[in-house]
Order: sequence, then C-alpha cells, then structure tokens
Amino acid sequence: MPPTNDMLETTLNPVRVEFGKIINVNYENRTVDFRSEFSERYAYGIPWTSPYFDQIGGSGITFIPEPGMTALCMHISESKRKPVIIAFIGAPESKSDDEDQSYLCGQQKGNPGDILINGRDGNFLAIKRGGIVQVGSKPICQTLYFPIRNIIQNISENFEIHSFAGELNFEVLRKEDSSEGESKCTFEIAVRQYANDEKPMVTLSIGALDNDNNFVLECRDKGGGSTKVKVEIKKSGEIKWQTESKLNITTKDDLTIKSDAKVNITAKNDLTVKSESGRVTVEGVTGTVHTTGTMDVKSDGNLNITGSQVSLNNGLFAVVRNSPDFQAFLTNVAAVVNTVSPGAVIPPFLYTANTVKA
Repeated sequence: MPPTNDMLETTLNPVRVEFGKIINVNYENRTVDFRSEFSERYAYGIPWTSPYFDQIGGSGITFIPEPGMTALCMHISESKRKPVIIAFIGAPESKSDDEDQSYLCGQQKGNPGDILINGRDGNFLAIKRGGIVQVGSKPICQTLYFPIRNIIQNISENFEIHSFAGELNFEVLRKEDSSEGESKCTFEIAVRQYANDEKPMVTLSIGALDNDNNFVLECRDKGGGSTKVKVEIKKSGEIKWQTESKLNITTKDDLTIKSDAKVNITAKNDLTVKSESGRVTVEGVTGTVHTTGTMDVKSDGNLNITGSQVSLNNGLFAVVRNSPDFQAFLTNVAAVVNTVSPGAVIPPFLYTANTVKA
C-alpha cells in the first residue's frame, strides 16, 4: 500500500514515559490534564488506557481517575498522536529507599491470584482464589459467595428485596426512634396478587411490632382490599385469630385442645358436637346445660341418667322409682280405696319404668 500524506508528514520520535500527576479530569470527554514531575511539562486533553474497551459499543472496563492521582504518561513515537496515560501508580508510603517500601496506599490486602477492585469510599469487589467472591460497600454491608455447598451469605444491618411480586425486609430500627431506647428488629414479607397492584394482598410481620405483638399475618381479598383473615400473637403468648369466612380444621390423627384455665365456645347460630363412629364424652367436676328455649334429649338406644341424687325441676318433686315393692304398695292402697269408693285408682305419677329410672 502506497504511503498517504499523513504517513509522509508523520515523523517517528523516541517513545518517552514520564512520571507525574493528574491535575484535571474532563468527565464528559474522558480526558485528563497531566503535569510531569521531572520536566514539569503539561499535556492537556489526553486520554487514559483501559485493560479492555470497545470503542464502538462502549463495553469493557471503565474507570474515572481523580485529580491528584500519580500516573505514567507515554509519549507515542508517532508525532501526530497525543500522549496517553498508560497506568496509575501509588506513591510510596514513606520516603525511604528501603526494599520493603510499601505501595499499598489503602488498598485491600489480598493473596496471590486475587483480583481486587476498591472504591474511593470503601466499597469493593474481591474475586478470590477458591472461587470466593465478595461484593460490598463496607464490611457490615456485603454479600459473599462460596462455591463449597453453594452458599450465599449476606451481611448487613438492613436487608431488602423488591420485586414485581412483592417485598421482603429485615429492618433494624434506630435507638432514637424507639421509646425503649433499643434497636428494635422486624421482618416483613408482602406479596401482591398481581404484578401491577399497588398494595399487597398478604402481609407477614414478625419481631418487635406495635401493640405488644411479635407476629401478625393478614390476608386480604385483593391487593389493598379488606382483611379476611388476621392472626396476631402477642409477647405474652396470647393468640388472636379472626376470619371473615369459614374455618376448617382437619386431621387424620388425634386432635387435643387443652387449657389450664377456661375454654369458651360461642356460636351465634347452631352449635353441633358430633362423633360419626365413636362416643361423645363430656366430663367435669360440675356441669350445666342451659337453654332459653326448648331442649330435646334423644337417643336411638338406651338413655341412662345416673347420679347419687337426681332432681327434676330443681328438685321440687322427687322422682318415684316404679319398683315391684312400690307397685305392690299401690295395689294394696287401691284395694282399700275401692272398698270405700269403688272405681279405678290412677297412680299419682306420670313416669313409669319404661321412661325414667330413678
């Protein structure tokens, strides 16, 4: 290929690398102004290099230097090309010429083979040997990835996940925001019914909550709708369960409800206690069955009422047992009465052995 005019006008000079400082940065044009330390010459509006950069799409590794950084500026042999910043180097931490002079300059310490990227304000990315990856803004706000057992650890004061489906939050409240002077902790999950809903349909809150609660579950009929089910558990252990619809409890094994205090079961309508194939047993030291209306006691088999003393109608009238001796007594009385006033004598009771046993 024949030489062009630019090639003919270009002269080749010796390559020169100078040590100096960045004195200004043009963030829009991605250029810097450089002043060499030895010759004190200036180079204005020059670019800096990158380990990889796609000049068409802009992909690659991009970083922005700051004024005051120590850099190496290379003057290219082609006279028409601008100088370029080829590297940045830390200043020694002391002025001695000791072979053990440190150029750490606040960088994160690592081991051979590690790749470390540190930000100006303490944030970092560490790709370490063994497949370990650390990403964080400071030591108490970071995520670690371990290839052994495929573990992901998050270390933070507060943790949040936001998605179209809902949110998950671990929150530590500030001491100054607490009446107790302590940093209260809460955990909350909110789930939407549809991705475009503004408010959740189900919320779960656990931790130091209001009203002495440490667990609250709310289910709504739609996002932001009315509450249909609410379960509250207080610090004292009290459980409050509210539902606007049916509640079914089904178990294939035994179900035991036990209380050291009272158990109250109240229904505004019918209340049914039924055993499909077994006995129904109600036991207690004392007991009362009371209705404000009619009450039926019915059995398809025998009905036994047993007690050391059985009283009907508050015991105003004694129960008479229709025993053979009592029947013989009535026969004798009837015979005497019939001699005085002939006619049938009706026993003075309505209950017989076929209906009541006393």
